[in-house]
Amino acid sequence: MMAKAAPWKKDRVSELTEILSNDGIVGIVDIGGVPAGNMLDMRSSLRDRMTMTMSKKTLIRLAWEQAGLAENDLDQLLDGAVQPCIVHSDSLNAFEL
Repeated sequence: MMAKAAPWKKDRVSELTEILSNDGIVGIVDIGGVPAGNMLDMRSSLRDRMTMTMSKKTLIRLAWEQAGLAENDLDQLLDGAVQPCIVHSDSLNAFEL
């Protein structure tokens, strides 16, 4: 018997797929070791220019595949990441991001 995925996981993959499919720049940042207070400050100061969302690597992989992106690119982005955070911006270029 196959294990069934929790409904929240399917919803989360759909949200991530939408973010990855949107126009703009996407990056994955490892936020492991960043204090919570600093992370909250970054999110609030950058909220109007980019989205930042955390997720499990497995859910990111599923969303990446559903978005039709190259798996090799994801492997490079996730290499060594402990706590991956997807950042997306349609107003910043890759260097500003």
